[in-house]
Amino acid sequence: MNITIQPSKSKQAAEITTLLQQSITELCAPDYSNNKAFLDNWLENKTKTNIAK
Repeated sequence: MNITIQPSKSKQAAEITTLLQQSITELCAPDYSNNKAFLDNWLENKTKTNIAK
């Protein structure tokens, strides 16, 4: 299996943001007892604007 990692492009910010948010809410949340306050804090800076920087 070959994996290629490339720098992201600003036009991908929306897709990357969705990926990050879903990975946290769907995959990681159970590890943190679905603690909404904790998850909200974690997700706070996972915005399209911040990802595009």
